[in-house]
Amino acid sequence: MNGFLMSTSSRTLTPEEAFLERAFPKMITLDITLAPDASGILNAMIVRLLDGINSTGTLTAAAKEAGVGFKKAVSLIKEVNRGFEHPLVVLTRGGMTRGGSALTDEGQVVLTSYRKAIEKALAAAMDELYPIARLLPPRTRNAASRFVVEREVSEIPNKRKLKS
Repeated sequence: MNGFLMSTSSRTLTPEEAFLERAFPKMITLDITLAPDASGILNAMIVRLLDGINSTGTLTAAAKEAGVGFKKAVSLIKEVNRGFEHPLVVLTRGGMTRGGSALTDEGQVVLTSYRKAIEKALAAAMDELYPIARLLPPRTRNAASRFVVEREVSEIPNKRKLKS
């Protein structure tokens, strides 16, 4: 096993350690903010919007997924487009039939690079964060385990019955 608990030891994990080995990375959220000035150009909210635009093709749906109002989402996207040399998102007005949003090539690079940076930062932090998890009271670990199990179940794709 090559997890963060087993990195230097070959001993068998206790059930609690085995759970934390599997669940602890899912209990952590990590945000990286690119802020060359006080306003910040790139953060987790903008990345959620970029991800939503990438998956849905509309800013309206992306804003809903990210939990932000449409006007705020438009403002954020316009601000991030001004903050980079080339726009990250192309917005097309026109409502349900003609409108839409799409990431530019630069937007795809930013989204992919941000995700990779988060993964690498989280992997690098695991050894240092695990002792904190062990110090959490049992009620907190239990609540976290319920969250992790619910999150794992929600990640299972819905199986739709196919008509034969």
